[in-house]
Amino acid sequence: MINSVSFVDGKRFCNTKKDYALMRKTSDRLCADYGLSVLKNEKQDDRYNKYATSGLYKEIMKDSIDYAVATAKDYNEFMQILQDLDYIVTDRNNTLSIRREPYKRNTRIERQFGSQYSKENIYKRILETQPQFPYSPEPYLLVNRTYKNYNDIREKCYQDKGSISYLIFQYEKLFGINRENVLKSNVERITPELIREIKKMDEYSKQAIFLVKNKINTDEQLLNFEKATYEKINPLKSERENLWRKLKKAKTDDDKKQIEDKIITISKQITPLAEEIRLCGEIQKRMEKIKKIEVHRQLEEEKSLEVKKKKKKSRER
Repeated sequence: MINSVSFVDGKRFCNTKKDYALMRKTSDRLCADYGLSVLKNEKQDDRYNKYATSGLYKEIMKDSIDYAVATAKDYNEFMQILQDLDYIVTDRNNTLSIRREPYKRNTRIERQFGSQYSKENIYKRILETQPQFPYSPEPYLLVNRTYKNYNDIREKCYQDKGSISYLIFQYEKLFGINRENVLKSNVERITPELIREIKKMDEYSKQAIFLVKNKINTDEQLLNFEKATYEKINPLKSERENLWRKLKKAKTDDDKKQIEDKIITISKQITPLAEEIRLCGEIQKRMEKIKKIEVHRQLEEEKSLEVKKKKKKSRER
């Protein structure tokens, strides 16, 4: 809080954008010193993307694109998968747009979801992430594999009470997991809505397998594992970036093929490490939410006990 007029000389306070920036910087420093939260300085594009992707239709669309990227062996199959999911795909002037009925307006996916969804980067992601299973438009195998895998892992984690993996499954409904929805889904064909449900269950299964496989039971073990993985992945990423630069300069098809093969080889090493780092981040987010709920539950129990004690004392009187 400042006065607009100086009480010393009566002059008006003048300030510029530079002064505002300095005031904000000083305010942020004071907040950090006293343990208060500091507002993040989001870029305008980030704010636009956050707003633009908030609708359920856009969230399902993003999940469908990610599914197509992870499942396709090449760009043509990626396009085919989106079409199988009832998306109308327009690939024009190096810009990819899609939509589903009854929506009439195309969505430019790069503008909507960010640079990772440009045509060039989708091609890169497909090349770097080769699918574990060949694509099939039949949903029966996908649903059964997901459901059985999820239940098997869930049963194993429930035997280890107190571990992070146990807590994750204990609060599955808090994070939108509904196993019954998957079984009740129309399994005659794969739909974007079915992919959304399966994605949630797959994510839970991956997190639990990761924790059990690496014997991670505490927050400290999780942070140490994440740090060690970053140290492994950074040199590989630098090497792959150099290969992408060489690929752009390559003149013959043979040279391009050799470089692409090297990129695929390095990507096969990077992919599991990147996935482990992503899982560490997602588990940390889940645990923060679970801890807040646990604290709230304990407070409610304490309040309930206090009320019972007061009632007991009043009866004794």
